[in-house]
Amino acid sequence: MCKINLSRDRENIDKIWCWFVMTCKRRTSNLFVICLLMAGLLTISDCLSLDEVSRAITLDSIIVDELKRYLIQASDLQQNRTNAKFQYINRYIEEHHDIFSHVQQSSERAEKTAADAVASLMLVRRLAVDWPRILRMNLNNTDSTHATESDSRWIGIKSSVIEAEKNLSLLVEEQDVLMHSDSFARLIEMYKLKLGEQQSTSSSLNLQVKDAMLIGSAALTDKYYGTAADVFYTAQQFAENSTNESDHPSTFRKRSLLVQQLKHLVHLATSLHDRRLSMEGYTQQNGMFSSPFSKVSLKAQKEEEEPIPSISAFKKIRRLTSMTEKEDVILFGHICRGKTFLSEAEKSKLTCRFDTRGSSYYILMPALVEQHSLDPELVTFHRVVTKRQIQEITSLGIPFLQQAAFRSGNIKEDSVGSFKIRSSYTAWLQEDTHPVLKNLNKKISALTGLHLNDNKGYSEALQLNVYGAGGYYSPHVDAFNLGDEAYNNTDDVKDPGEIAERREGDRIATVMFYMNDVEAGGYTAFPRIGVGVKPTEGSAVFWTNLLSDGSTDVRTLHGACPVLKGIKWGMY
Repeated sequence: MCKINLSRDRENIDKIWCWFVMTCKRRTSNLFVICLLMAGLLTISDCLSLDEVSRAITLDSIIVDELKRYLIQASDLQQNRTNAKFQYINRYIEEHHDIFSHVQQSSERAEKTAADAVASLMLVRRLAVDWPRILRMNLNNTDSTHATESDSRWIGIKSSVIEAEKNLSLLVEEQDVLMHSDSFARLIEMYKLKLGEQQSTSSSLNLQVKDAMLIGSAALTDKYYGTAADVFYTAQQFAENSTNESDHPSTFRKRSLLVQQLKHLVHLATSLHDRRLSMEGYTQQNGMFSSPFSKVSLKAQKEEEEPIPSISAFKKIRRLTSMTEKEDVILFGHICRGKTFLSEAEKSKLTCRFDTRGSSYYILMPALVEQHSLDPELVTFHRVVTKRQIQEITSLGIPFLQQAAFRSGNIKEDSVGSFKIRSSYTAWLQEDTHPVLKNLNKKISALTGLHLNDNKGYSEALQLNVYGAGGYYSPHVDAFNLGDEAYNNTDDVKDPGEIAERREGDRIATVMFYMNDVEAGGYTAFPRIGVGVKPTEGSAVFWTNLLSDGSTDVRTLHGACPVLKGIKWGMY
């Protein structure tokens, strides 16, 4: 059951508020809790690697231990137990317990926390926003807004934490909070998640209002104006329901201020939403509703059925030979949400069978082949990789995981600028690194008839991928489509990696391995084919990227749907 609770602590939300109202004065306001039901949204962080999450938890634990020690030593300073700054520290300690109390073994904390999107967001927010605020506080002077370091015990705390940060080689910044918030906004939009409504889900996740404001702000940045209005309005409702005239006058004023700030944010989001509709009309843009809020209420529009393209309309798009971003993005979203655009006649021709694939390797134990599309061919080979092989491969790759980049045209984007396009961690594994990789390449050759050897340039090295909270890859094709002249002319190219790619040629085909089952989301969606492939442990998806004339088959446009629940490990 989803529970709405009111925290008794106070937070500074002005930083978020001042993003929109530059003349706002610095004030503190009460912290409320917003219940965000996300159908059991549990995923690894897409912005911090598993190792970074582990180090972040360690740092947060050190901070909490130091703060506990300080409160004991500074008990003489706590004559007034309602002191807002001591309450803030106590709430920091309590929230740490709230996040980690469900995990008894410290060795499991990193994985469990990294597998919970709310905990991941709270963790980075604590280290990037809340802890710096504590650093700025003067705990001896409740009227001061800046720390003075006159208290030797406080100086000792800061020194201990700074030393821990150096030893852990960890720096969590506000950018990490923004990236997590952006991922949340994307998840809400992609899966049409409901905020603040009772649903028959096995899990309910609680976010504080300041976290909701961060998510709403990210939605505004992404022009998800409808989503932003929904998030801000839900937060406003909880704040209003939590405000009571019987409260202490100062508490009532601060809560009322929070409600007014949220009302302004709702007005901002709805105004931007209606303005965009008046300029562009409604074309199923991400994060937008079909009608202006000035004419149809948010509640009424949320209850409307989502328009889904017909099979005949889909077939018109499928025949296109060029990229049409708007239509592809719309179809991508529908497929991620479970829609299939194959006709009954097309479905009836698809089979699931045992097949030797014309290889002696599979004569005694044929491969289990599932067809998703006949033209272009899209198949899944089931039970290709064993659990033991998966464990060996992931163990090999984990130390080398780095935030993924992507190639746009002839430009390879850096990891910071690419997270809105591709949100995952990758590690390249050469065939000769371990016998298990060589064995896997032999299986691929037997299944596809293609010769693989990354040392000779017949194929690329295997790339291990980990997708996390909101982790996804927007629709793209794997082929470079540079043309024959580009492969022969590398004079204008400075990137050694791209020079090697041009000389090696284009990507003829793709084999994508799924290294685990994903509980929800994480499908590989093919907007032009009209199907999505569910990640299944040990399976491999295969398709060809090029037509017979060597040009790119744009029908193989595909993307990784955001992971909604679980962790997605893949390799190709």
